[in-house]
Amino acid sequence: MSKYRYTVIIPFYNANETIGRLLNTIPSRNDIQILVIDDNSDNTNLELFKTRSNLQYIVNDTGVKGAGSCRNIGLNHALGDFVLFCDADDYMLENAFNIFDEYYNSDFDIIYFKPTSICSNIDHVSVRHVAYEILVDDLVNMGNEDCRYKFYVPWSKLIRRNLIDENDIRFDQVIASNDVNFSLKVGFYAKRVSGDKRSIYCVVESNNSLTKKTSEEVIDSRYYAMCRYNEFLVNNNLKDKLNPMTFHLKNSLKFGIYKLLMRFFETKYYGYPTFHNLSSIKMLFRKYALIREIKNKG
Repeated sequence: MSKYRYTVIIPFYNANETIGRLLNTIPSRNDIQILVIDDNSDNTNLELFKTRSNLQYIVNDTGVKGAGSCRNIGLNHALGDFVLFCDADDYMLENAFNIFDEYYNSDFDIIYFKPTSICSNIDHVSVRHVAYEILVDDLVNMGNEDCRYKFYVPWSKLIRRNLIDENDIRFDQVIASNDVNFSLKVGFYAKRVSGDKRSIYCVVESNNSLTKKTSEEVIDSRYYAMCRYNEFLVNNNLKDKLNPMTFHLKNSLKFGIYKLLMRFFETKYYGYPTFHNLSSIKMLFRKYALIREIKNKG
């Protein structure tokens, strides 16, 4: 058993203004290891990291930039029995680690929690968390374990480190969607998973977020990440979990009809679903209904 119960891995890039808020929401405990991996920021304020004895500041010197590369460096230095991932713009909620302690002696490999989200612009309500809230509800209420395959993001879940190491799972070192296949593989290899409706993590949505970028390089990265995702499912006889490529095809049209047609025939050739099936359509309706409810309240 490690001296650390938990390792918190934080990719960091030009986030001097927000990293302090995140660190302030992680309690000063001797059993928490904090790893901040700097992706070669322009002007890092190192004073931010000198107040925590269990914080290790590491510079990404691999020559491969991106959050995926930084998270992999963090995994190589992780010593905690459980790992959790945070983005430098986000923050933990009150009592998060007390809630984690309730699961420390359990035999679960992953515990999924309901995230919440806000906009950095206070005039707008964020719905970034909605799809994951539904997945956790379904796990808790119905025992539906789609969380294993559809909880694409690495945050708002507690992952046993042995699960990651024993199956040699790492993040894709790509410009976008580096986390999709990592999340898929930990979900697939986990022996037991659990869900908890309590929120322990808040996502801060901003216009500068990578999820808002639609350059051709980003669109291509997301498309090929989803191809790898579907290929893994096909190879493991989980065709019923395949992700429809609808939105990826739609996004490719921005760069010309030729690109759209090439993508369309490629997905058909490999047998990936082009359009949403009944199950995914129902999920979309549930998602949009909850989004409408949140926006009406906001």
